[in-house]
Amino acid sequence: LNGLDVKGIKRERLVNILTALQKERQTFRDKVNIANKVFTSTIQDGSVLRECPETLVKAMSISNDPTKGPWKVTLQPHIYEPFMQYCPDRNLRWNVWQANAQRCSNYVNKELETGTNLENIRAHRKEQAMILGYETFVDMSMETKMAGSHENVNSVLDSLLESARSMQDVEIELLQRFATDRGFDVKLEHWDIPYWQRKQKWSLYSFDEDKIREYFPLPRVINSLFNLCSSLFKIQIVERSDIHTWHRDVKFYDVYDESSNIPVAGFYLDP
Repeated sequence: LNGLDVKGIKRERLVNILTALQKERQTFRDKVNIANKVFTSTIQDGSVLRECPETLVKAMSISNDPTKGPWKVTLQPHIYEPFMQYCPDRNLRWNVWQANAQRCSNYVNKELETGTNLENIRAHRKEQAMILGYETFVDMSMETKMAGSHENVNSVLDSLLESARSMQDVEIELLQRFATDRGFDVKLEHWDIPYWQRKQKWSLYSFDEDKIREYFPLPRVINSLFNLCSSLFKIQIVERSDIHTWHRDVKFYDVYDESSNIPVAGFYLDP
């Protein structure tokens, strides 16, 4: 798949295609990242955030005092996803949802539309596959996948859909009933589901994802990860304090194996 057996003009063309693919993918990512920040919805009324966790309120705060506001909603995942779960105002949820749904489309900002980039990626991938002797990019991709063929993938998806769709319909019906019993007198839409799912989980199981995070502070998680690596790979990961970093939260770690007192590797960790 790396094209080592491709020679001459085809080899030159393959190199150009791979370069173009890398550029298109990076452009796509850049546009999405910019679009996530371009849209903003400013909230002045603090009561809208009464159900939001403190971490979300701080992330949205524009002022130095997160409790006083104003607060800014963007499409960045760490804000968008919890906001849709915790915002009780349906109109605000719709506004943020529709902005996310139309992100990078021709309807919002033509300079940030990604449809052209996607089509270019598809065209480059098809040509890449044909140069390497495959009919389609999917056929080429399946060479390194356990599924083996796109027919197998489609078969699994079809079987999952057949068995899961009925249960999904039941879950939506139960969620609709749950919301209706609590005064929600209209049909659930896409922008309503995350909010009511969270409330349903709490009602049934007293389950709150934000509360669970309290039991997994970063130092404990990192320490557990390093212990697991030590057990699995027979290595020791030790923090080094004499390394200058670009931020006080960034740490540098040396990696030792069991047979040496000299580091065999090292890495920075930027949480």
